[in-house]
Amino acid sequence: MRYVILLFIIICNLLLSAEIIWEVDYGCFGGDYANIRPTVALFDDESFAVVARIFYTDPWGQQDSWAILAKYDSEGGLQWYVEDYYDCHLVGVIEIDGGCTITARNYISSHYGIIKRDSSGEILWEIDIPDIFVNNIIKVDNTSFILIGKINYDDNNAVIIKMNTEGNILWWRYFDMGGSSSLFSYGIITSDNSIAMIGRLASYESFVLKVSAEGDSLWSHFNQDGSNKWIFEDSENNIIVLSSSETIKYDLLGNVIQTSTGDFDYGIDITPNNFLARNDEFGSPFIFDIFQFDYNLNYNWLTHDYFRYYFIQIPDNGFLFINEYDFHFIRTNEEFVSINENSLTISENQISNYPNPFNPSTTIEFLIQQDSKVDLSIFNVKGQKIKTLARNEFPKGSHSIKWNGVDEANNPLSSGIYYYKLNVNGKTETVKKCLLLK
Repeated sequence: MRYVILLFIIICNLLLSAEIIWEVDYGCFGGDYANIRPTVALFDDESFAVVARIFYTDPWGQQDSWAILAKYDSEGGLQWYVEDYYDCHLVGVIEIDGGCTITARNYISSHYGIIKRDSSGEILWEIDIPDIFVNNIIKVDNTSFILIGKINYDDNNAVIIKMNTEGNILWWRYFDMGGSSSLFSYGIITSDNSIAMIGRLASYESFVLKVSAEGDSLWSHFNQDGSNKWIFEDSENNIIVLSSSETIKYDLLGNVIQTSTGDFDYGIDITPNNFLARNDEFGSPFIFDIFQFDYNLNYNWLTHDYFRYYFIQIPDNGFLFINEYDFHFIRTNEEFVSINENSLTISENQISNYPNPFNPSTTIEFLIQQDSKVDLSIFNVKGQKIKTLARNEFPKGSHSIKWNGVDEANNPLSSGIYYYKLNVNGKTETVKKCLLLK
């Protein structure tokens, strides 16, 4: 285990520091990039499990994908991983009885369903639910869990299914939310033992629905101005919903207590009396801003140029950071700071490009401190890899590679923002932005 002291950075006149307890980077299991879900299973011994969809582009430009469930120990060591069906998406994972995992999956019509595995990753049981598009899984306790999504044969109905950990259905409920393609996306078990969920309709209208422990509707609220993206409960037992237009605070009875404007897609409650929310306003696939809010929805500080990580608080009040695009994890102490190219780690490898903006070409220079395997790639604003500039061994020293603003098939790209990512010996060093102007 290695200890690295982060750089001190001044954010809104606050001097913050954090210690990296450990950091590991496993890449993408042979793929170009991953789509890692934020529903992380955290075990009592601080081991954890994540699910992801892995994307790979073959030499002919065709994209394939497959699903992975990976389990790591408390120091980020890979304990085991399993690959699921091609063209499948594992949409969530929960911890059961301190060792087992239950995962939910979709995308293949004959393989919508759930899988229970033991502490070694071996399948205990597997159940298909062909009529339900499973979109997420919510742990209730060590004996039961909730599946949410929609009914395949009826676009108007979102669905909730409660099951026990032996795979038996306890009850299921469907809800017509007043429009086509009703779908539940995320949900939580609230402090009053109810279930609060966010969802959307085909019209892009989104909603919050709260139901009782038996699945009976308690209240709902529609958001016509934005898309609801995340939901959690704060320590004062209020429900926080983050959307593309505002942050909304509800009490447990469904009354709107307060709102504030902004585009946020992920957040967590932290102690004392604050929460963190990740800003999605600029639509970048890599770079975000993080706000810390008090419970009156006033923000206290802001970090800039934050790489696209999920973050969860663990029992000792430290944080676990989980990269969305590859299996890169960072464990820190209780001080939360910006994770960006200047403060993630004190890296000796450097990279830049010139000119920037550019037309028609730019030169990317990088410096490595030892003989290394280097992967240098270009991504578009959707996070899709569009060009591999280098993937081979390089000697210690300074190197430069010219990019002519074309994709893998040498087709000229349109004007816009692109990102170049440097990976050295399987570890992501940095992601930087360049601008193509024509």
